[in-house]
Amino acid sequence: MDNLSGGPFGLYGVTYLWLFAGARWIATFLHVNNYMLLPFVAALGVLTENFIFFGVFVFLTEYQFPENALKTFAEQILWAIFTGVFFLMVFYHIYKKWDEWLLDRQAAKQEGNGV
Repeated sequence: MDNLSGGPFGLYGVTYLWLFAGARWIATFLHVNNYMLLPFVAALGVLTENFIFFGVFVFLTEYQFPENALKTFAEQILWAIFTGVFFLMVFYHIYKKWDEWLLDRQAAKQEGNGV
């Protein structure tokens, strides 16, 4: 992603590392079953990513915000609000199916060993 965006090397990796760490912390009290809260969580993730992205640019260079930066922020947040809940539900469904598959596989493996 750094090559495609023209961003400083490692910017996306560091951004997603911090988002992953934040998500692990948030997951302690936020549950995916709350469908009313999910769009705002997705929008908050997009907003956080944009703040980190542009914050690094401002910190490392004399970069000034383009005229359409606020419009772009608003569009991305609206897309996250309206589509984020669907993506999160799909990811949750895939996670559940994957977990069931692993449990079935583990049970089959234990039956095969005679345990």
